[in-house]
Amino acid sequence: DRSFDIEMQVIGKKHLPLRARYYQSVLDVSILRPGETYDRLKESFVIFLCLEDIFGKGLPIYTFQSICAEDRNLLLGDLTTKVFCNALKYDKMPAEKLRIFFKFLLENKPDETDFSKTLSEKVTRAKIPEDTKRIFMTLQQEITIAAKEAFEEGYKKASEAAEKALKKVSEQAAEKEKLENARKMKAKNISDDIIAECTGLSLQKRQEL
Repeated sequence: DRSFDIEMQVIGKKHLPLRARYYQSVLDVSILRPGETYDRLKESFVIFLCLEDIFGKGLPIYTFQSICAEDRNLLLGDLTTKVFCNALKYDKMPAEKLRIFFKFLLENKPDETDFSKTLSEKVTRAKIPEDTKRIFMTLQQEITIAAKEAFEEGYKKASEAAEKALKKVSEQAAEKEKLENARKMKAKNISDDIIAECTGLSLQKRQEL
C-alpha cells in the first residue's frame, strides 16, 4: 500500500526540489485511475540517491514532508515524503546496509561484506559489455539506414506513380479537347482531311464522330 520513485543522481543538483515535485505528481497520476476518489491515493515516497550533499548541511539523509508554517508540529497529512540521500555521509547512515550501499555507490568497489559483494555482482550482470553495445549501435544504424532507404524507395515509387497518373489524366484531357474541337469543325461541314490536319485525330476517331 505504498509507492516509491527512486532516482539515481550521479552529477548535478540543479532544480532537484522541483524535479521531486514533478516526480511526485507523475507518481500520483499513475496511481489514481480516472473516476477514482482522492482517498485511493497511496502513501508515496520520492527518493533521490545523490553522490553529493545537495543542501550543504552535512546530513546523511534529508527528509521533507508538508508541514504548517505557523505550527511546525502540524503535518498536512498528504501522505507524501521526499527524501534526498547524501552518499558523502555514508558512515552516518542510520542502518548498516545503507552505510554499505552508499559506500559502495561512492567508491564503486565492494568491501568484505556479503551485501557489498552481492551489490557488485548485480552491477556486473547489469552492465552491457562494450562489444554488445557496439552490436546494438551497429544494429540501430542499420535500422536507421534501412528506414531511410525504404522511405526514399517509397517516395520514388510514389512519385513515379503520381507522374504516370498525371500524364494519363493530361493525355485524356488533351484527347477530349481534340474530340470536342473535331465535333465543332464537323458541325460546320469542314472536311475530314482538314480536321485530321488540325486535330491530329486518327481516321477511326474521325469516323466515330
